[in-house]
Amino acid sequence: MKYIVNQSKFKEFLRNKFNFDLTGKIKMITNRYQVPSSFDGIIPTDRVNYLLNNHGPMYLITMNKDAVYIYQQHINGDDHLMFDEDGWLTDREFMKMYGIGKLGLSMNEIIDIYFEEGE
Repeated sequence: MKYIVNQSKFKEFLRNKFNFDLTGKIKMITNRYQVPSSFDGIIPTDRVNYLLNNHGPMYLITMNKDAVYIYQQHINGDDHLMFDEDGWLTDREFMKMYGIGKLGLSMNEIIDIYFEEGE
């Protein structure tokens, strides 16, 4: 992805104008044991294995102790899944909840901006 402004300035913009900051709050999920047990009622472990094996890693996004999400972009690039401990939601619903819906960002762009390898 090519950015007009650098990522650190864009993060600063999101933090200052929208009080939105995911720095250090995104972890990559590469196996079913990394999915918190609070998600067991939403997605069974055999389904987690299937999704990881067929569509690549998931991302655990922790907004605060009461707001945790899992996101996965599917390999074909056209589909994704996102859910919290209560059920499924779209990335647009997520963006709207956190006040950044009108910016036109995709969840993949958010992951690109905030996810740091090794977290």
